[in-house]
Amino acid sequence: MKNFVLIILAIAVMFSSCKKEEETLNSSDSFSCKIDGDEFSATEISTDNLSNNLSITAIDAQYIVTIKIENINTRSDGSTIEFDKIRLGDVSISGTFYTNTTFDPSQGQITITSLDLNGGKVSGTFFFDAQEIIMPKKEYGMVNVTSGIFSNISF
Repeated sequence: MKNFVLIILAIAVMFSSCKKEEETLNSSDSFSCKIDGDEFSATEISTDNLSNNLSITAIDAQYIVTIKIENINTRSDGSTIEFDKIRLGDVSISGTFYTNTTFDPSQGQITITSLDLNGGKVSGTFFFDAQEIIMPKKEYGMVNVTSGIFSNISF
């Protein structure tokens, strides 16, 4: 019985000394832009680096903005990614989904200002025009995303 009490006491001490790790956002991570002139500043940022294609998704109460950097491992400081194919920039506004649908590079671009592949950090600027994808009416809505900045995004 004495050994049983000692075992229970030892287990209790072990669990009480364990410190719960909390996931904290790096305060240096940031993502902001203007959407049709309205200021957007992310309250949540997530990344997905699938097959060397980095997606950065930023969320606030009204908007979800995603930009994609294809072939991140071949990029460097100063690299420019022109929006020469669809789905490099997406915006969701209160459930309405927009994406860049133009192949005109003047309508969208990402510029990498800092890239640390070993440390998994990227910073840069972006802009793009996006068109409504699914709509009940005959005219497609457009969204203009300007003054985009992302800093110290971990991936």
